[in-house]
Amino acid sequence: MHALVMFINRLSRMCGVIAAALIAASILIVCQMVVLRYGFAASTTWQTDVVTFGLVGATMIGSPYLLHKGAHVGVDIVVNMFSADAQRWFQLISGVAIFLVAAALAWTGAELTWEAFEGNWLSETVAEIPLWIAYLAMPFGFGLLALQAVADVIAVIMGFDDALPEKSSSH
Repeated sequence: MHALVMFINRLSRMCGVIAAALIAASILIVCQMVVLRYGFAASTTWQTDVVTFGLVGATMIGSPYLLHKGAHVGVDIVVNMFSADAQRWFQLISGVAIFLVAAALAWTGAELTWEAFEGNWLSETVAEIPLWIAYLAMPFGFGLLALQAVADVIAVIMGFDDALPEKSSSH
């Protein structure tokens, strides 16, 4: 079980790298767009869509990494007033809640992605990028978020403290 939890944690760290790469690529594309528009008076076609899809994708794909690092919004001031045992119960409850919400969003995202694929939905720009490509970030990101929540619940139940998010005073 410990190896499974550590594997999921590594997967979540890879999601963080992918999210960072999507943000970096979006920044570079915006710079290229500015140079084209204002330096050469040229129009852009695909850049706005790709940047928008990239930033939304980074948000969704990066969410498992944030959960793994304990960087999601929490009310630590209240939780920290309780005993260590009570804090573990809060971790379990929040892990299960995160799983349920993320699994529902992953399922809904998968349905929407499939509907966009079957319906050949395209972006409403000149580029006409197939929307299923952008929508794929929903089931992927939320599915991995649900998986990370399961790993956190297993880590709490089994006492794998090395696999749990680090506690930090900066959250």
